[in-house]
Amino acid sequence: MYVVDQPFSIIWDIYSDTVGLTQDYFDVVVTSPTGGLTYYTDPLTSFVSPNNLPGVSSRGTGTYIFTPTTRGRWNVKLVNGNAFGYDVIDELDFYVFCDLVSGERIQPATKYTQSKACP
Repeated sequence: MYVVDQPFSIIWDIYSDTVGLTQDYFDVVVTSPTGGLTYYTDPLTSFVSPNNLPGVSSRGTGTYIFTPTTRGRWNVKLVNGNAFGYDVIDELDFYVFCDLVSGERIQPATKYTQSKACP
């Protein structure tokens, strides 16, 4: 379940025949529930390039940390290009149904208590 103001990771599988593919090849376009569109240049927090050696092929990955700011349907696209024109490589649609009402971190850092307000 996705919660307002709680970050989560989007991990895309990267398949490509392009040799020397680098992280700055990828951008992200976010469409909010109100229809607002934001283009982010080189926003991936981690990137593993696909292996393109002769006879050997493997997928790579790209990770983007996203924090929804309101309830509703969001769309996040992995793209290549610029804000005026881009090719969509992959995209994710998801709904945010809950607000985080209160959160309290408990030691060790892997344990949390939180309260969610869901419709």
